[in-house]
Amino acid sequence: MPSILRRLHLLVLLLATAQKQIATVYKTLGDLPRALGLLKLALANVNSDYQINRTCCHLSDTYRLMGQPDSALYWAQRSNVVPRPEEDNYGYARSYYMLGAAYAAKGERQLAEVHFARAIEVADSFHVMIPLYGSLVARGQMELEVGDIPAAIADGRRALLVSREGGNLEGLVGASDLLRRSFKAMGQADSAYHYFELRVMYADSLINATNLNKLQNMAFAQELKEQ
Repeated sequence: MPSILRRLHLLVLLLATAQKQIATVYKTLGDLPRALGLLKLALANVNSDYQINRTCCHLSDTYRLMGQPDSALYWAQRSNVVPRPEEDNYGYARSYYMLGAAYAAKGERQLAEVHFARAIEVADSFHVMIPLYGSLVARGQMELEVGDIPAAIADGRRALLVSREGGNLEGLVGASDLLRRSFKAMGQADSAYHYFELRVMYADSLINATNLNKLQNMAFAQELKEQ
């Protein structure tokens, strides 16, 4: 009996992991309600700080994309279960990135800047890419909104470099778009057009990769359903 219970427990955890992974694909595709439903199912079956952190981060991001900043902040706070970056540097940095993004969505710039700065510091120290480029782009957007264009360009260029080194298309799209808008705001049309072309190129590549992921996800979801 204990062996059967252990296997059942493992299967539940594997199911939760699969639900979370499929949800991230739906989130990328823009099907936010379906992503939200899968993430809530996953959260009901996870019990480790590692999985709670990842699932709550995705919940926060999904609610933010849905235009619900209060819910985004709630789940970002729930994701903050890693006490020290040495224990889980990605989870720690990602949580601070989500907190910064939620505060930014609520218009609380000072709190957003504090959390973005911490995410960037930790992600930079441990070479963690997603929270690093994400925080740089998000902070750059805030800087652009308040007219601090040189700071926005600096963060955009750093985010572009980090994303290129890691081959991350989402980061490349976000960074090139930030730079396009920043140079446009400065009245530098040539530079703005250069980054516009980069954004189009990276966006096309991202769409192709997303479509492939969608097909793989459909096959995996069907296999999961049959099992």
